Amino acid sequence: MTRRPIMAMVAIAAVSSIALTACGSSSGSDGDNSDGGSKGPIRIMTMYTDTPALSNKEIASNVKAAAKQVNDAGGINGRKLEVLTCNNQLDPNVHLTCIRTAIDKKVSAVVGSVSFFPTVYPALEKAGISFLGGFGIQKEELNSPISFPVSAGEPGWYYAQAKQLADLGMKNPAWIQCEPAACKFGEEIFRAAWKKYTGGKLGKVITIPDKATDLSTYAADLLSSGVDSIATGMYVSENQQLTKELRTGGFKGPIAVNGPNMTTEALKELGSNLGDFYVSGGMLPPSAQNIAAVPAMAEWHKAIEAFAPGLPASELALNGWASTKVFIDVAKKVKDVNSTTMLKALNGTKPDNPVITGIAPPFSAVQGTPPLPEFKRLGTLMVSIAKADASGALVQDKPGSFLDLSK
Repeated sequence: MTRRPIMAMVAIAAVSSIALTACGSSSGSDGDNSDGGSKGPIRIMTMYTDTPALSNKEIASNVKAAAKQVNDAGGINGRKLEVLTCNNQLDPNVHLTCIRTAIDKKVSAVVGSVSFFPTVYPALEKAGISFLGGFGIQKEELNSPISFPVSAGEPGWYYAQAKQLADLGMKNPAWIQCEPAACKFGEEIFRAAWKKYTGGKLGKVITIPDKATDLSTYAADLLSSGVDSIATGMYVSENQQLTKELRTGGFKGPIAVNGPNMTTEALKELGSNLGDFYVSGGMLPPSAQNIAAVPAMAEWHKAIEAFAPGLPASELALNGWASTKVFIDVAKKVKDVNSTTMLKALNGTKPDNPVITGIAPPFSAVQGTPPLPEFKRLGTLMVSIAKADASGALVQDKPGSFLDLSK
């Protein structure tokens, strides 16, 4: 998630009109009957955020690129896949307006989206619309009957970071997080993971306000505190700035971040300031190593470079692509695709016949006991961990590999 230079947030008035202006479509079809028959377009929506504080527009581009790929090949059983996009503006009211637009437009699912506020799930539950490929950044999302994570999401990120630091022998990590409630949920998960892997308690915790533009005082606090490692749940530019401040200040310990909040471009910019730097995620890292070694990664890279060259490459981007690929795979097996049939079909996916994207872990709806019982809709704790080299390139010990933290 890219954090831009902070500007004063303007109060939102006439929320409905703002959000509807932010919502768009990737095709020129009209009418609201996408789920009413077997010949019209199949509609999905993806939500992204584009504000002065935070931008992840690459989500929508990757969903559209996957839709273009299937449409160029004849569509889903002859039907075109139409993508509605909506900028949720990091505002709870606009979030809800995006969802109401999805309901009004009769989408078959909301796909590959980031949602920061829990009120969207009751609305989708009432409408019977699947939320496919969220990041699991709220308890409500991880327990809603319409939620279908395609990766380990936020629990996976922070369990992986805790395990990585524990395996390196760290004893006193600091946890640094962004300001929204979803970030504080990350702290809760990291604390539980740290206790699991070390038996110890998390010590220093710092919350970076969204309005902060200079992180030098936070870095100075960390440098004087005696912590031996850093785990973060922050935006991309905050991770960049804090890492640079710490390294130039002499901090030698490992730094662990999550895949959505670190792009390949940001890693290259840090270069020699990276030091001992790890990136964990629920998708394979979008690295040159994996693009060369994993056919599904090469397919993604070719498609997104043709559709929108130069976009940030991160887990956010890959999640949009992989979630849409899951939707397409399941939809091809459904006679008449609509929200009702897709919800049933997604719930019918089973571990013995999962959807394979080659980028995310094998997908199926939660069956039996979930890997973290408190999160009923979380189907996997398979994660990837990569280390950045001095050039900023992410490297896995084994390209294209996942580590199953449920075992």
